[in-house]
Amino acid sequence: MPLLSRRSIECDSTDFGTLAQAILDEGLILRFRAKGMSMHPFVRNGDILYVRAAVPEQVRTGDLALFRAAGSRVVVHRVLRRAKLEEGSAFVIKGDRMEYPDGIILAEKILGEVIARERDGIKIDLTTPARRLVKAGIAWLSPVWPVLLPIAGRLRATIFRGR
Repeated sequence: MPLLSRRSIECDSTDFGTLAQAILDEGLILRFRAKGMSMHPFVRNGDILYVRAAVPEQVRTGDLALFRAAGSRVVVHRVLRRAKLEEGSAFVIKGDRMEYPDGIILAEKILGEVIARERDGIKIDLTTPARRLVKAGIAWLSPVWPVLLPIAGRLRATIFRGR
């Protein structure tokens, strides 16, 4: 898929959702800087995310979905599982650092799938089989993830302090 020029555009959430939808509808890759901590440490504040249009039938457990949340907000959170509703296909989605899911998100609210993350100039493809396995594992651990993250952080600090 082609990449739109790297020109920067500052916009609010409402405008971003409209712009994102237009870019993805053209079959282009959307590239933007992540803001917030709800997906930390997998996605950190300031990471560059690359998003392609999502086909609901191809969205898998563990994928990072760009979707329209309540109001005009556009958010990237992790797909935990599919949900079947009378209205059609839907997904249970949650930020890794969040205690509770965003709820059931209708497939029509999904704008795209995050396919790569760039941090400190290093771009990582999130569509490889190994990365998909990691993403699915994080989704599976989602109920205990908020408890595991602080423990892992303290363990890491202890290990690196000892060096």
